[in-house]
Amino acid sequence: MDKNCPICGWEDNAYQLRFARVVGPPNNVSLRNAQRHHQERLSSVETASYARDRGWRMLSPDDIEQPDTKAGSTWPGSIEALYYWRPTYFRAEKERSAR
Repeated sequence: MDKNCPICGWEDNAYQLRFARVVGPPNNVSLRNAQRHHQERLSSVETASYARDRGWRMLSPDDIEQPDTKAGSTWPGSIEALYYWRPTYFRAEKERSAR
C-alpha cells in the first residue's frame, strides 16, 4: 500500500522514488521538486508536529538515478529498500564497495 507524506503530500511510488526527477502518476510533481517546494514554503514550526524517519534527509544529487541507466534494470525486493536515507538503501552497499 502506498503512503502519502503528511508534509508535502507526495505519494510513495517505487518508480518515482528511485528516479526522483520523474513526473507522472501517481504524483504530478517529482520527489525532488516536491521536497524543494515544501522546504521553501513550510517553516520548521509547521512541520514540528510530524516525526520523520530517523536519519531522514533531503535528496542529494548522488541519490538521483536516471531511468535510462543499466543499473535501473535491477530492482530491490521492497519499496523500503528505495528509501535513500536509510542504512538499508539498496544502492548503499554497491556504492560503498565502489569506493
